[in-house]
Amino acid sequence: MYIYELFGSINSSEYVLVKIDPNFPFISFGSDFDIYLKDIGSFEKSITKHYQNKKHYSLGKIVKTKSNIQIDLSFKNQFIYKFDLYAYDYESKIYNSNFILDVIKSKKKKNFNFIKKYSIYIPDVTFGSLVRLFEYYENPHKYHHLNEINKLSKNKIQSLSKEIDLYSDLKLEEIINI
Repeated sequence: MYIYELFGSINSSEYVLVKIDPNFPFISFGSDFDIYLKDIGSFEKSITKHYQNKKHYSLGKIVKTKSNIQIDLSFKNQFIYKFDLYAYDYESKIYNSNFILDVIKSKKKKNFNFIKKYSIYIPDVTFGSLVRLFEYYENPHKYHHLNEINKLSKNKIQSLSKEIDLYSDLKLEEIINI
């Protein structure tokens, strides 16, 4: 519940929670929340402020690059979740510099109930699918991304080919067997 209160407390709508879990809002312990955002420092401060007075919770921070940090959330010294934050200027070997910003721009509000009513921002279907395709390409052992893509119609999967061309040198056929 504290996780969803965190997203509700964030004043900025300049983020998206990408690769939403198929069981959402029920998230298994050990899962990560991949978040694309405009202001990584502000978002990090929001997480810190939200958990600073929560008994038994602690945060650990790993700076991977200036545009990608990981914040581990623990309860009673047991790791429970990871926030993987990617700023719009994150440099990827797979997609170009416009991708994250366009994912953020595509955001839509997702309302849901988890004891009470909450909302978060997620990418639209097209960008959500592109995120999963790029993630699958980078980590082919993560079959759950491919499973989500395979839920799309054949026409929708084919239309992703044009979108991939806008953001990457990859071709759809290099990412998945179609």
